[in-house]
Amino acid sequence: NLLFSAWCDWKGFVFFFDAFYHLGISYLYLGQFEQAKNTFIKALSLEPENEKCFYYIARAYRGLRRFNQSFAALNHAVKLSPGFSDAHFLLAETYFELAQYHEAAKAYQQALSLSPNSIQGLYRLGLCFIQLNEKEKAEQVHLLLKKHSPYLAQKLLNQIVIM
Repeated sequence: NLLFSAWCDWKGFVFFFDAFYHLGISYLYLGQFEQAKNTFIKALSLEPENEKCFYYIARAYRGLRRFNQSFAALNHAVKLSPGFSDAHFLLAETYFELAQYHEAAKAYQQALSLSPNSIQGLYRLGLCFIQLNEKEKAEQVHLLLKKHSPYLAQKLLNQIVIM
Protein backbone atom coordinates (compact mmCIF):
# COMPACT_ATOMS: atom_id res chain seq x y z
CA ASN A 1 0.00 0.00 0.00
CA LEU A 2 2.88 2.38 0.82
CA LEU A 3 4.56 1.55 -2.49
CA PHE A 4 1.31 2.24 -4.40
CA SER A 5 0.93 5.58 -2.58
CA ALA A 6 4.51 6.58 -3.49
CA TRP A 7 3.89 5.60 -7.13
CA CYS A 8 0.71 7.71 -7.23
CA ASP A 9 2.54 10.70 -5.76
CA TRP A 10 5.32 10.36 -8.35
CA LYS A 11 2.82 10.04 -11.22
CA GLY A 12 0.85 13.00 -9.89
CA PHE A 13 4.04 15.07 -9.78
CA VAL A 14 4.74 14.40 -13.45
CA PHE A 15 1.14 15.00 -14.44
CA PHE A 16 0.91 18.32 -12.59
CA PHE A 17 4.19 19.60 -14.03
CA ASP A 18 3.10 18.76 -17.58
CA ALA A 19 -0.33 20.31 -16.97
CA PHE A 20 1.16 23.57 -15.67
CA TYR A 21 3.78 23.63 -18.43
CA HIS A 22 1.29 23.19 -21.29
CA LEU A 23 -1.24 25.51 -19.70
CA GLY A 24 1.47 28.18 -19.43
CA ILE A 25 2.28 27.82 -23.13
CA SER A 26 -1.43 28.17 -23.95
CA TYR A 27 -1.64 31.36 -21.89
CA LEU A 28 1.40 32.74 -23.74
CA TYR A 29 -0.16 32.12 -27.13
CA LEU A 30 -3.39 33.75 -25.95
CA GLY A 31 -1.43 36.83 -24.87
CA GLN A 32 -2.35 36.29 -21.22
CA PHE A 33 1.16 36.98 -19.99
CA GLU A 34 0.46 37.39 -16.26
CA GLN A 35 -1.37 34.04 -16.14
CA ALA A 36 1.41 32.42 -18.18
CA LYS A 37 4.08 33.71 -15.81
CA ASN A 38 2.20 32.51 -12.74
CA THR A 39 1.56 29.11 -14.28
CA PHE A 40 5.22 28.59 -15.18
CA ILE A 41 6.21 29.63 -11.65
CA LYS A 42 3.92 26.84 -10.37
CA ALA A 43 5.61 24.41 -12.79
CA LEU A 44 9.00 25.54 -11.47
CA SER A 45 7.93 24.68 -7.95
CA LEU A 46 7.77 21.08 -9.19
CA GLU A 47 10.91 21.17 -11.40
CA PRO A 48 13.06 24.07 -10.16
CA GLU A 49 15.89 23.47 -12.64
CA ASN A 50 13.78 23.43 -15.80
CA GLU A 51 15.44 25.91 -18.19
CA LYS A 52 12.44 25.94 -20.53
CA CYS A 53 10.21 27.23 -17.74
CA PHE A 54 12.63 30.10 -17.16
CA TYR A 55 12.62 30.78 -20.92
CA TYR A 56 8.84 30.93 -21.04
CA ILE A 57 8.72 33.08 -17.91
CA ALA A 58 11.07 35.45 -19.73
CA ARG A 59 8.71 35.51 -22.71
CA ALA A 60 5.81 36.31 -20.39
CA TYR A 61 7.76 39.12 -18.73
CA ARG A 62 8.69 40.43 -22.16
CA GLY A 63 5.02 40.46 -23.11
CA LEU A 64 4.36 42.43 -19.92
CA ARG A 65 7.17 44.84 -20.91
CA ARG A 66 9.04 43.97 -17.71
CA PHE A 67 12.43 43.64 -19.32
CA ASN A 68 14.61 43.44 -16.21
CA GLN A 69 12.68 40.38 -15.02
CA SER A 70 12.85 38.94 -18.54
CA PHE A 71 16.64 39.33 -18.59
CA ALA A 72 16.92 37.70 -15.16
CA ALA A 73 14.85 34.69 -16.23
CA LEU A 74 16.78 34.34 -19.52
CA ASN A 75 20.13 34.55 -17.78
CA HIS A 76 19.01 31.81 -15.40
CA ALA A 77 17.87 29.64 -18.33
CA VAL A 78 21.27 30.11 -20.01
CA LYS A 79 23.06 29.35 -16.75
CA LEU A 80 21.13 26.08 -16.43
CA SER A 81 21.65 25.18 -20.09
CA PRO A 82 24.41 27.16 -21.86
CA GLY A 83 23.59 25.52 -25.20
CA PHE A 84 19.92 26.57 -25.13
CA SER A 85 19.93 28.64 -28.33
CA ASP A 86 16.30 29.78 -28.04
CA ALA A 87 17.17 31.57 -24.80
CA HIS A 88 20.14 33.27 -26.46
CA PHE A 89 17.96 34.37 -29.39
CA LEU A 90 15.29 35.76 -27.06
CA LEU A 91 17.99 37.59 -25.12
CA ALA A 92 19.21 39.12 -28.40
CA GLU A 93 15.67 40.05 -29.48
CA THR A 94 15.03 41.74 -26.15
CA TYR A 95 18.24 43.79 -26.36
CA PHE A 96 17.34 44.70 -29.96
CA GLU A 97 13.84 45.80 -28.96
CA LEU A 98 15.38 48.06 -26.30
CA ALA A 99 17.77 49.53 -28.91
CA GLN A 100 20.77 48.07 -27.07
CA TYR A 101 22.36 47.04 -30.37
CA HIS A 102 25.85 46.30 -29.09
CA GLU A 103 24.49 43.81 -26.54
CA ALA A 104 22.03 42.47 -29.11
CA ALA A 105 24.85 41.83 -31.60
CA LYS A 106 26.85 39.91 -28.97
CA ALA A 107 23.80 37.84 -28.05
CA TYR A 108 22.98 37.10 -31.71
CA GLN A 109 26.55 36.01 -32.32
CA GLN A 110 26.37 33.66 -29.33
CA ALA A 111 23.00 32.30 -30.47
CA LEU A 112 24.27 31.81 -34.02
CA SER A 113 27.31 29.92 -32.73
CA LEU A 114 24.82 27.46 -31.22
CA SER A 115 22.32 27.47 -34.09
CA PRO A 116 24.11 28.66 -37.24
CA ASN A 117 21.19 27.93 -39.58
CA SER A 118 18.97 30.65 -38.14
CA ILE A 119 18.37 32.89 -41.14
CA GLN A 120 16.28 35.33 -39.09
CA GLY A 121 19.02 35.53 -36.46
CA LEU A 122 21.60 36.29 -39.13
CA TYR A 123 19.38 38.98 -40.63
CA ARG A 124 18.81 40.59 -37.23
CA LEU A 125 22.57 40.53 -36.57
CA GLY A 126 23.01 42.47 -39.80
CA LEU A 127 20.42 44.98 -38.61
CA CYS A 128 22.38 45.41 -35.38
CA PHE A 129 25.52 46.21 -37.34
CA ILE A 130 23.59 48.75 -39.41
CA GLN A 131 22.33 50.42 -36.23
CA LEU A 132 25.90 50.47 -34.90
CA ASN A 133 27.17 52.02 -38.18
CA GLU A 134 29.45 49.03 -38.72
CA LYS A 135 29.03 48.84 -42.48
CA GLU A 136 31.78 46.28 -43.12
CA LYS A 137 30.31 43.83 -40.62
CA ALA A 138 26.82 44.38 -42.07
CA GLU A 139 28.21 43.64 -45.54
CA GLN A 140 29.82 40.42 -44.27
CA VAL A 141 26.48 39.33 -42.84
CA HIS A 142 24.85 40.24 -46.17
CA LEU A 143 27.24 37.90 -48.01
CA LEU A 144 26.47 35.04 -45.60
CA LEU A 145 22.75 35.71 -45.83
CA LYS A 146 22.86 35.74 -49.64
CA LYS A 147 23.65 32.01 -49.62
CA HIS A 148 20.56 31.16 -47.56
CA SER A 149 17.90 33.76 -48.24
CA PRO A 150 18.21 36.04 -51.26
CA TYR A 151 15.10 37.93 -50.16
CA LEU A 152 16.44 38.81 -46.70
CA ALA A 153 19.89 39.46 -48.16
CA GLN A 154 18.39 42.02 -50.54
CA LYS A 155 16.33 43.54 -47.75
CA LEU A 156 19.48 43.93 -45.65
CA LEU A 157 21.45 45.31 -48.60
CA ASN A 158 18.78 47.96 -49.19
CA GLN A 159 19.40 49.20 -45.66
CA ILE A 160 23.18 49.02 -45.98
CA VAL A 161 23.05 51.20 -49.10
CA ILE A 162 21.25 54.00 -47.27
CA MET A 163 23.72 54.00 -44.34
